Amino acid sequence: MAKPRREKKSPLKRAPLRNPGESLSAEIDRLIYEKAVLWIMAGVMTLVMAGYEWYRWAVKPPIWQGFQTVFALLVCGIAVWRVTKLRRAISDHALGLRGEKFVGQWLEQLRKEGYEVLHDIPGDGHNIDHVLVGPAGAFAVEAKTISKPAKGDAKVVFDGESITVNGESPDRDPIIQAKAAARELREIVSETCGRTLDVRGVVLYPGWYTVQPKNSAIWVLNETRFLGFIKHEKVTLGPDDVQLIAAGLRMHIRNASKT
Repeated sequence: MAKPRREKKSPLKRAPLRNPGESLSAEIDRLIYEKAVLWIMAGVMTLVMAGYEWYRWAVKPPIWQGFQTVFALLVCGIAVWRVTKLRRAISDHALGLRGEKFVGQWLEQLRKEGYEVLHDIPGDGHNIDHVLVGPAGAFAVEAKTISKPAKGDAKVVFDGESITVNGESPDRDPIIQAKAAARELREIVSETCGRTLDVRGVVLYPGWYTVQPKNSAIWVLNETRFLGFIKHEKVTLGPDDVQLIAAGLRMHIRNASKT
C-alpha cells in the first residue's frame, strides 16, 4: 500500500530581497522564451511543412502547388525580421543588466560607511534600480549603461535641466526618470515608516566622464564621482533612522514579491 503524500511547505519564512537587475533579467527571459522562441518555432514548422510538400511533389509530381513553400518563405521572412529586432532589444537589455550588476556591486562598498543598499525596488509601474539609505540621507539611483565610442571623447553633460551624451539627447529623459524614482521612494518611505524624507535622485553612467553643475537637485555622475560626492554630504540620518527606513523598504520589497 502506497504511503500517503505529506503536505510540504517552503523552509523560507520570508521572501528573499531582489538582486541588481532582477527586473531586466526577467524581461530578457520574457523576450527570449515568449517571443523569439515562438517566431523561431513558427519558421521551423513552416519549413518542415514546405519540405513535406516538396517531398510529395518528388514522389507524385502533379501534387505540388507551391502554397506551403510560399507560406514558409513569408513566415520565415517575418520571423527573421522579428527575431533580429528582438536580438537588438535583448542585447541592449543584457548590457543594461551587466551595468546594473556592476553598479550594485560598486555601491555595496558603502555598507562599511553605514549605508543600507537595496536593489530593484518595485514601484508603481517603474522599478528603482538601486536605493541607498545612510548618514547622508536617501538616494534613488538609476543606472544608465550605454556603449562608448571606440575613439574620441565619451562625455555625459548635465546642465541642470537636461542631459546630452556625446552631444546627443537620450531617447528617454533620464532626469524625468530620476525625479520619478525619487518621488516613488519618498512615497514608499512615507507608507512604510510614516516618515517624510528628502530623497535625492541620481543618474549613474558607469565608465563615462560626467559634467555636473554645482548645487543641482539631481546628480548625474559616474560610479567613482558618486562615491566622492556622497562622502562629502552632511549627516542627516542617525543609525536608528537608517535601520527603520531600511526595514520598511525590505518589507515593501517582500510584499511586492508575493503579488
